[in-house]
Amino acid sequence: MEANNYEKIVELYNTLGGGEELLKVFYTNDYPIPFKSLKIYPVQMDLYFYFQVFSQCLLEPHKTSGDIKAISMSYLRYLCYLGADKQRPEILVFLSELISMVFKIPKFVKNDKGEKTYNIDINFDEAIIRVGEETIDEKEFDTFRKIVLEQNAIEPPDESLNPELVKAYKELEQFKQKQSNIKMCDIEGQIDIVIAQTSYRKDEILKMTIRTFSHLFERLLMITNYEIQSLLTPYMEKKDQKSITHYLADNHRTLKERIEKESMDESSLRKIVEGQ
Repeated sequence: MEANNYEKIVELYNTLGGGEELLKVFYTNDYPIPFKSLKIYPVQMDLYFYFQVFSQCLLEPHKTSGDIKAISMSYLRYLCYLGADKQRPEILVFLSELISMVFKIPKFVKNDKGEKTYNIDINFDEAIIRVGEETIDEKEFDTFRKIVLEQNAIEPPDESLNPELVKAYKELEQFKQKQSNIKMCDIEGQIDIVIAQTSYRKDEILKMTIRTFSHLFERLLMITNYEIQSLLTPYMEKKDQKSITHYLADNHRTLKERIEKESMDESSLRKIVEGQ
């Protein structure tokens, strides 16, 4: 990264007290984002599988979990509740590993006697995280969570949606894939596609951030689909030609927007799935 440009952005970000538009500059350029005295780093592709496991702690159903106690809790307190009271210690292990990964801070340090001491500590009772000399409270954790998800191209759970409707929609998507006999490729297959379609080598892709790779792969698919549809245009009806989306268009849709596009409620989705 250009040190001077980064320092200018950080100075402006700190002066203005943050802001979504400035955060976009950090996201787009894969810059680490200032967070108190720390920096949140975007995760690279070589750590993709670890991140997919550890980031589960940021995607737990919270207000829609069905647990009455959870409704009044902050997200961080809910994680502490899951880890301690609900006997799910893996949640807090994932959180500790994730914090170490995105802050690039070791979980343990040695004291003057050469003994290992915790460098990342989660206080269950107070719902506070200590990272080095810094502490992260419940409100600050909400900001941290939002940044990490956006920085790594993960859509945060939309808890305004009916969980049963979301479940029905996902079942419909699985049904459509089953009917088309198409099995979507995994991340290794996606990497192979990018290598085949571009001049990038595998070692270069593994040094990309997850966000950059995700956006690159998505745009490559849009370009390919547009080129294929353009070739078929002379053989398509006019109403079908209008449905062709140019690859420069913003084609990203949230889960809520995708469900709304189906223009169906839960019962309609269920009927389609159950009809299989």
